[in-house]
Amino acid sequence: PREFLWERLQTSQFADLDQQELQRLTDIVDYATSHGASVLIDPHNYARYFDAVVGQDVSVDIFSDFWAKLANVFKDNDKVIFGLMNEPNTMPTETWLDDANAAISAIRDTGATNLITVPGNAWTGAHSWLEKLVRNTKR
Repeated sequence: PREFLWERLQTSQFADLDQQELQRLTDIVDYATSHGASVLIDPHNYARYFDAVVGQDVSVDIFSDFWAKLANVFKDNDKVIFGLMNEPNTMPTETWLDDANAAISAIRDTGATNLITVPGNAWTGAHSWLEKLVRNTKR
């Protein structure tokens, strides 16, 4: 995996991706994939942007914007896997579900067909995916 901080790659809401940081990421991805490896890229932000919870404290639209821009860079490399986020936590699961679905739509709207991995809430442990689910669900 090649993790990075969202704020380094997109320094303000809806901004273009930082070219220096993007080049650093692209160089690593290009090197690895040119040698036959698959690379999972994922922001290590815990569903936060500058410590604000996505979909709660900041608009999910900025998350979608970020992923659309990043997908456009890597969509032609089928060895790149998009990891939506590292370890979302301490938020309602419905919020994370809405965030993830919005990002997936933004990625697919670019024409990208890359594999997308979607972590669960509560630090990504599958054992706790329903732990913070507020909706009335049948199990």
